[in-house]
Amino acid sequence: MKFYNRFVSLFLTVRLVKLTEVPFTSTQNVKMKDVLLKDPIELEEDLKYWKIIPDLLKEAPKQPMQAWWLDGGWTGTEAIFGNEINDPEITAEEPFWLEWKTNNDTFHTMMMVGEYLTEYMGPDPPENKGLLRYVFLVYRQPDKLKFKEKKISSRKDIYRTNFSSKAFADKYNLGKPMAINFFRARFEY
Repeated sequence: MKFYNRFVSLFLTVRLVKLTEVPFTSTQNVKMKDVLLKDPIELEEDLKYWKIIPDLLKEAPKQPMQAWWLDGGWTGTEAIFGNEINDPEITAEEPFWLEWKTNNDTFHTMMMVGEYLTEYMGPDPPENKGLLRYVFLVYRQPDKLKFKEKKISSRKDIYRTNFSSKAFADKYNLGKPMAINFFRARFEY
């Protein structure tokens, strides 16, 4: 995985939140970095539209982040604030590219990959549950952290099903997320 920013400590989770009655949006392939141009007002509007606010967050992070997967070869699929990515082969592996604006002298926790408390497990939407939102959150760490969490070994691990991104952020004094992106997926097997 390539990183634009310097990361010392990262963490994995893909937050799963049930979404009801949302319009259909097909997978969009756009030039990389376009998503990073989204201004804070547009970002907040998208999060409210897709009910990330208030279902998961009380307020919008100030900036977007980018998550981009290779489709085989050098073409890619990007998470674009609510687009559908229903091909499990694309998201089965962790994203090839992750990016957000930051200072190089700060530590970050990304609820996605890094100091592996659990390996990346791509979306696995249950059958007949409709569209589900998968949210990436980035937090600025107050300092380099030593995580004292149980290692999660599988999708069925009880610690994974009971994981709370808010409780984790509170435990390690991470504050509010500084960057966000998300996509939607449904059962397509």
